[in-house]
Amino acid sequence: MKKLIATTVLTTTLLANTAFSQETKWSLDVQPKAKKLFQSLSKKPSDNLLPIGWTLSNHSLIVSINSKYNDHITWTEDKNDIWQRPDFTIKSKKGDCEDFAFAKWEALKAKGIPVENMRFAVGYYQQGEIADWHLYLKVQDGNHTYHLDNNSSNTAVAPFETPLYEFDENGVYFPTKQ
Repeated sequence: MKKLIATTVLTTTLLANTAFSQETKWSLDVQPKAKKLFQSLSKKPSDNLLPIGWTLSNHSLIVSINSKYNDHITWTEDKNDIWQRPDFTIKSKKGDCEDFAFAKWEALKAKGIPVENMRFAVGYYQQGEIADWHLYLKVQDGNHTYHLDNNSSNTAVAPFETPLYEFDENGVYFPTKQ
């Protein structure tokens, strides 16, 4: 996560986004690994990331994917900060916070959740003695925001109060306080 912050080049423009509140948008010269990941994810969602025949409401789908992936994947420290493809994360059953988030993003996209309603939130996270950069998936569904974090099955609570920034395949966003 430290590399993402250190290697970004930001310029300011204003955005009024329909799925998220008005905020400042920053264009991003994303790291090559992030660009490569989004390009590969955007081509064709893999429908084999969920059990066949799942037909759930958005709420049930979002909450279930968060729980199932948290149960299925084992958190593993990634000292080299490698961003895995979701299919590799599912197959290996291990990854760090961004690997969980990318796999959940891909699964929700495959089940019809619009990518415009999903962002990756980045911030500084502390749990007990452990403190480090952290990334999770944030999903907007109507007036409800879900926080899909690998450390919790509770999608109503964010792992940190305000993300440092959020990003999607279109750029980086610094949320404004309401």
